[in-house]
Amino acid sequence: MLSQALRDNDYGFVDWVDADAFEGFSHLSYLATTTLLDVSLLAARGIDGIKRLYELMTQSDRAGMVPYAFVNDPRQKEMCSWVQHLPPEALGPLLNTLTTSPGWFNHPVDANGDEIDRGRAIDLQQIAIAQYVEWLEQGYLDNRYSREAAEHLFERAVARMSQTGQFDSNSSWVEAYCHNREELDEFMRRNGKGENGVDDAKQSYFTISRRLGSDIDDYRGYYSSARGRRVRYREN
Repeated sequence: MLSQALRDNDYGFVDWVDADAFEGFSHLSYLATTTLLDVSLLAARGIDGIKRLYELMTQSDRAGMVPYAFVNDPRQKEMCSWVQHLPPEALGPLLNTLTTSPGWFNHPVDANGDEIDRGRAIDLQQIAIAQYVEWLEQGYLDNRYSREAAEHLFERAVARMSQTGQFDSNSSWVEAYCHNREELDEFMRRNGKGENGVDDAKQSYFTISRRLGSDIDDYRGYYSSARGRRVRYREN
């Protein structure tokens, strides 16, 4: 119900949910998606417990395990449904976790006990990001929501690509999108270990992200600096 209300309100706050409750819902939605735990079990932790768990699950050392679960969990249909119903305030932090550079040390292990080293983690992150945007578009193709809703969901999720799901209050969400989209694209160009499927995932990401972000991409301008190409928000 809230997911539909958010779409109807172009993913802005709805007047029958206050700010604290909405933040709690966003945190709960993120946790339900990344852990696939029963929502009632998560909710039983209370607001403070949910917030502490959310902060733990969005830390940089989760950069290896979250995409591993995202790609390998057999409950893909349930995970897809959760992602399609998440608000941008939860999708943004999820995308932020998936683009966080994995550490050089203390690598996690997978279900087989094999180490998820830095190169493999990058591959898994890129495959998970491609899956993420595929699911957003699939929601439109399956008539869960309109094409416009899919585009707006992607744009606003990228704009909120941070640990908190917020962007600089001095910037517009369009400006935040431009800078974050550049970071996202740059991450998808990185080379990992070269696991099976990663090249196809990268191609799928760039194809779908161009479709979902076509309206806003006109606002991205570029300039050259001593450190290479930089993105600039450009009013049309």
